[in-house]
Amino acid sequence: MATEQAVTLTLAALVVAAVACREVRRSRAERVARDGLFDAVVWMLTDAHVSTGGGRHPVLTGSHDGHPVRAEVVVDSLTLRKLPLLWLVVTVSRPVTVDATVDVLTRPNGTEVFSRNACLAHRLPTPDDFPVPARIAASRAVGLPGPALAALGELASDDRVKEVEAGPAGVRVVYRLAEADQTRYRAGRRVDFGMPTLTPLTLAALLTGLDTLASACATNPTREYIR
Repeated sequence: MATEQAVTLTLAALVVAAVACREVRRSRAERVARDGLFDAVVWMLTDAHVSTGGGRHPVLTGSHDGHPVRAEVVVDSLTLRKLPLLWLVVTVSRPVTVDATVDVLTRPNGTEVFSRNACLAHRLPTPDDFPVPARIAASRAVGLPGPALAALGELASDDRVKEVEAGPAGVRVVYRLAEADQTRYRAGRRVDFGMPTLTPLTLAALLTGLDTLASACATNPTREYIR
């Protein structure tokens, strides 16, 4: 009997050790995936620096065309959502010729914890020809140059773009970078984004779109946005 108990305890210890080793390997792999998120695009920014931000996800800072850039990620794991999402937030700090903060939130569903859209005091009407269902809001009633509205729509037309914002201090875009693995999330509520990587093509497109938006805000209005 004692021998059987010893064998049982030994087997149990081996199982526990195997599970622990597997979890250590998984944790290490997830850390490598997080840390390498910006590896492919660091060269695109001047004086680029990668640090660790909230949730131990990396934050990329540097400058592009002389303007400070910050790229970070936000994990959206609200239970109301089918699968958790990993959002990329790219902010370019530069003077922008707008009298208020203007924010475009595409396909709003009320769970956008990362968005400031609902906090802005003025809801602006969405034009009939805007390329995507969106809620447009501003910190106060403003007139918006036609080119700026077109630039907002161009950025928002990408189905991975969730939010675009322009304000006196800069411009910002929120982009869907990854979705959690469905099988692992359904089975054990484990949020696994795999090994998402920001590609040079994606970052270049977002930076170009933000630069176009900032420049368009400085143009003379061809038509004013309805106040």
